[in-house]
Amino acid sequence: MLVKVRWEFDVENDTDTQTMLGLNDDDIKAIVADPERLELYNKNAASLFGVPQYVDLNLFFDDPTTVTDDQITDSLSDEYGWLVNSFEKVKD
Repeated sequence: MLVKVRWEFDVENDTDTQTMLGLNDDDIKAIVADPERLELYNKNAASLFGVPQYVDLNLFFDDPTTVTDDQITDSLSDEYGWLVNSFEKVKD
């Protein structure tokens, strides 16, 4: 099962990441207000920190359909070192 992961990158408060991505206050306000820009920010932050946006859960579980959402988020956070904001299935 392939899932798209949205990691918990805190655009409003993580000043180190803001600096690394060259964002100013206006950029941050625009990102927070626009879902498409927020998606791009998450993609850029994932690339910056080397975490995948798409993960094959079959690498973690024998049968991903039998595990809870909490087990999935815990496993992904443990493996990649970032909290999971959300995930959605994109392919069985």
